[in-house]
Amino acid sequence: MSFRCDYTSSNVPDEILGMVSLHDSINVDVLSMGAMAGTGLSDHATEDKGMIKNHWMWRFVIKRPGTLTGQIQFGFNLTETPSVPSDQAQYARSSDRPFDSDSGDPSAFSTRSIGSDEGARFDDVSSINKPPDVLPTSGEHAASDTPSAVDIRSALGGVIQQPSRGPRVPGTFGIFVRPRAEASWSHRFTRSFRLAPGTTFGQLFRSVTSRGMEPFCFQQVGLARFGCRDGISQFAAAWLADGLMVDGICVEKPPTHIYDLLCWRYSRPAIVGEVTTSDEDEAEEGAPRIRGFRSSRSYIDRAIWPEGYVHVEHPKLLFTQRPDA
Repeated sequence: MSFRCDYTSSNVPDEILGMVSLHDSINVDVLSMGAMAGTGLSDHATEDKGMIKNHWMWRFVIKRPGTLTGQIQFGFNLTETPSVPSDQAQYARSSDRPFDSDSGDPSAFSTRSIGSDEGARFDDVSSINKPPDVLPTSGEHAASDTPSAVDIRSALGGVIQQPSRGPRVPGTFGIFVRPRAEASWSHRFTRSFRLAPGTTFGQLFRSVTSRGMEPFCFQQVGLARFGCRDGISQFAAAWLADGLMVDGICVEKPPTHIYDLLCWRYSRPAIVGEVTTSDEDEAEEGAPRIRGFRSSRSYIDRAIWPEGYVHVEHPKLLFTQRPDA
């Protein structure tokens, strides 16, 4: 079989579904999708300011024939494009505040050492220069013209009023098989989680697809699309309920639940040399740009789910919209 193929939930072959996790674990990767639309700054400058877009994907490392390894990267992506990198400049943070008033002070911070992603610097990134509320005029990434989304049920028994700030943008359950084990070069943060021994990709896949998560849609506000973290949370909830994910606590230190990790934005600012608003200083002598790590509080925007889907809520999942708003 080829280890460089793209699939969706409708055509993934049995050979892929039968793959077993190499180390009984699964990774979540946070990818940088470039600068937020409308900032007027370079990618480097927006990275320094924490004003980059994140996109979240799962990574399932597998053993290939012989001594080689590979990966199955998967999650919800925009329908219009076949892979994550081509969706750059389509994701942005929310300016909304959480409905949980006990979430703590996001302005408190601590610094970390170079090359480490423990003990993050926490600082609240404002909504300055968010993209205007206008839609693309071309056919590329055109929003859906379907009617408003219906309310769905919460697993806690209540009703969730789905987002209505902008149109729906269709998403696809993308599955990308690649001949490497490592995270993408564009990742800004990664964590691994224990799986039940012998877990196959097919078990993870069916745990999700059996719950009626498709058709999945992102919500669009201006030029920004929201909802990937909501999708990640529901994948994890399904695996925890089915006993496929052991406890949802990452293997790395500090031990942190996947739901807690989802409430942050991750970037790699320059921490040696001056932080500027221009790429021109890249070439200046004596001002090396060594990338550190920063996590900024960023509450989860809801995706738009199909009628009949039962959404899992949890106190650790801090959404920008109350379930009954």
